Amino acid sequence: MRTLKKIPGGKLLEVEWELDGDAIKHIRITGDFFAHPEWCIEEIEKALVGVNVSDAQIKVDEQMIQKNFQIIGFSSSDLQSILGGR
Repeated sequence: MRTLKKIPGGKLLEVEWELDGDAIKHIRITGDFFAHPEWCIEEIEKALVGVNVSDAQIKVDEQMIQKNFQIIGFSSSDLQSILGGR
């Protein structure tokens, strides 16, 4: 699946994902947002593999706190709304 969404008051978010049942099998997050450190999106994508799609926001929030990641332009709830809208 692929979804492209303009986040209100934020940036463009593009998510490509594949599920195995309700678990995320593959996910790629791109767009015109800012991430610090730059490679944190790759770490978040890796952490989401195997996670139930309904728990994606929780997993992203955990990664953001544990690893002190910063994303400007979208939130974990924005990502969850895209995945939940499948």
